[in-house]
Amino acid sequence: MFLFMNKKVIFLLLALMLPVLVFIFLKYFGKNEFVVAPLFQTEKVVPPTGCFEISIPYFISDSAYSFIKQGHETDSLLIIFYSGMSKDLIASDIQIARVQESFPPETGVRIKQIPQVEKLVECSLLLQSPKDLVLVDEKKRIRGQYSSNDRDEVDRLMTELDIILKRY
Repeated sequence: MFLFMNKKVIFLLLALMLPVLVFIFLKYFGKNEFVVAPLFQTEKVVPPTGCFEISIPYFISDSAYSFIKQGHETDSLLIIFYSGMSKDLIASDIQIARVQESFPPETGVRIKQIPQVEKLVECSLLLQSPKDLVLVDEKKRIRGQYSSNDRDEVDRLMTELDIILKRY
């Protein structure tokens, strides 16, 4: 009887120690690392009608990038806002203000509103409705596309900015 009870205690201790050992192993030997991979780097992209052929990996053309970044430093992340696709400009402005508050210029994040240039938006930034925000890094790669009317999308943008700023 004592031997049978002893086996139960041993199995119980092992069952309780297993999660603790896994936690300790992951804590000291694991690595939590998130990556925001650039878009359009490996998958084939079909350009919108009337646009040039897109090569993979995709980079924004020099002329489009220089037009977009007018007045901004080249070593910063650019959030490009195109109001032509926004359904509710008041909601968009509120969400963009949240991003500006969380990421002031000292963090290396700049927000740029571009004028109504349909071809630039469709052909260079590859934006499709309802997306109206694009995150572009200093290497002219698109890191993400978002909708400024959707709070969850803007939260995702802010999370991805945190990840990019911590990693790079």
